[in-house]
Amino acid sequence: MLDRVYDVETGLVRFVAEVPMQPEEPALHLAVAEYQNPFLVPPRSFDLDGREAPETTMMGTGAALDRLSALWSTVGEAIERYALHVYDRDEVTMGTPDTLDLPCVAPDRMILFADHQYAAPTFRFVQYDPSAPIGWVRGIDLAAGSPAYLPAALSYLGYRATSRAECLDSGYSTGAAAGPNLAAAYHSGLLETIERDGFACHWYLRRPPPELDVTQYLPELPPRLVDIFRTASLRLRFFDLTTDLGVPTVLAIGLPTGGGAAIGAAARPSFAAALEKAAIEAFHTLNWVTELKRDGHHIEDAADVRQYRDHVIWHLVPERLKSLDFLLHAERPARLPAASWAGESDADRLAALVARLKVRGYESYGLDMTPAELEGLDLNVVRSFVPGLHPLGSGTGIEHADDRRLRQFANAVGWPFPGQINFDPHPFP
Repeated sequence: MLDRVYDVETGLVRFVAEVPMQPEEPALHLAVAEYQNPFLVPPRSFDLDGREAPETTMMGTGAALDRLSALWSTVGEAIERYALHVYDRDEVTMGTPDTLDLPCVAPDRMILFADHQYAAPTFRFVQYDPSAPIGWVRGIDLAAGSPAYLPAALSYLGYRATSRAECLDSGYSTGAAAGPNLAAAYHSGLLETIERDGFACHWYLRRPPPELDVTQYLPELPPRLVDIFRTASLRLRFFDLTTDLGVPTVLAIGLPTGGGAAIGAAARPSFAAALEKAAIEAFHTLNWVTELKRDGHHIEDAADVRQYRDHVIWHLVPERLKSLDFLLHAERPARLPAASWAGESDADRLAALVARLKVRGYESYGLDMTPAELEGLDLNVVRSFVPGLHPLGSGTGIEHADDRRLRQFANAVGWPFPGQINFDPHPFP
């Protein structure tokens, strides 16, 4: 793979390095990769309209229990992030739902913002207007296998809006995934969407998730991870974020000495698999927290929390970790029912998950974002969508206050809807 995609000047991936662990960190393998600035590469370079390309350093990171898996994770994420920015303006169809030649996923099916947010004069996003033309890209209805249009502005990072009508939300990567084939990638993307929805439902409603007894899952976990649990100085606690969707979803939380929150979460076909992934992500976040504290990062005003990195920095101040008290120190409701699933192939596992969502009233869609640079390689990049699930965005003042999903979840589990949604900055990285 690196023979094809790596070159320090012209490669899709320009830099790869393994990250040494700090003495107090668990013995994981971490790596980092810099990917090519997609704004400098056609077709994106043709879409700049004379503006200068952003000069930000673009990085992907990965962590795993073994070296090879960590490198695959890192390179996969770097390529995934690159692909999220790549689109061809000639393949974007401008129109309204009434003028399109295929079914579409209208933006108002997504969880976005509330009326009071749109009414604020300084709010930078607009409410979707079905009579105003916007850009659409050709995706797929994963249940029917038939084509469907998806909003371009909600599909790509760095999408350049053609009008104010396309200023619908900030860009985030939820649902993006890389995999050895399209089915595996779509399956992974759907699971990430479910994971973020699970955390959002519990965080915004201040619903404490049930705590998991990790000892019940030790026989199903890799022996190396079990050894890390026994020897790591940071103790992780695990919580069940499963929602009314019935998909096993796990949150891992560790509180290192001196501030910061090491957070990881995952939705997987089984609780053991979700716990493993959540633990690795939490230990990966620990490395980030350690680095940010060492470099002296600090945010004084919550209004300056604008991106996921800022959410991590905000919680470096120990006093601010009180916002996690409802997760860590509360009476806990009973666990919701969940069921694992399996399949002989990636396509079987994808079909099982799509069917599970459909039974619960949620449609699944996908967009193949694999760039031409990957032609001939066994790597596909996609973005998966489940309209109606709650996103976990970043930034103070632009929280997704559309409460349709939150009310549905609260009703489904019998949780009283709060008088005020919890918009404390979440700790999710």
